[in-house]
Amino acid sequence: MQFTAEIRETFGSLKAKVLRKNALVPGTVYKNNGDVVHFSIEEKALLKAIESYKFLNTCFDFTINGKTMKVLPKSIDFHPITEKPLHVEFREVPQKGNVEVLVPIVVENRTKSIGIKSGGKLNVPQHNILVSCGPSNIPEKIVIDIEKFGIGRTVFTRHLQTDGTYSFPKDVFVLSILGRGRKDKGEENSSSEN
Repeated sequence: MQFTAEIRETFGSLKAKVLRKNALVPGTVYKNNGDVVHFSIEEKALLKAIESYKFLNTCFDFTINGKTMKVLPKSIDFHPITEKPLHVEFREVPQKGNVEVLVPIVVENRTKSIGIKSGGKLNVPQHNILVSCGPSNIPEKIVIDIEKFGIGRTVFTRHLQTDGTYSFPKDVFVLSILGRGRKDKGEENSSSEN
């Protein structure tokens, strides 16, 4: 997907408010050379991209002042009531090497899980995992099938198989199935690392 944006040369909350009234969203691109580019983008185009749950791990062609670069979304702020985008940030994708991206976790077979059927409770503290990969190899999601997981099963990123196009830069706690009244060793180990 491609975005076309306009350079934004005026700043401040009042200027941003005027942009939003004109169906534009202010934003920022952080370039690899350290430069910061301020821009405005059509709200309609941004909302169309956000409709996909994989927005934050999608590489976009970004054209500004006639020059195109590849970017990844960095963050997006929404209005607490209207849920309209207030501000968006992108980072330029390096031409060589890997990028680190948060990818959604999808847990399959919850109702078939041995542990959950036995009265266990699924514990997924974070719903995204940090992945390192080339810009063209960003996985859409990380699928974890828990059908054969019993009570006490704990999963870290080191336990997850990949297709070889991406890796996990950190070994972090992903999920576990807790029994009643039992503490989660994986979560304890995870919190002690912070």
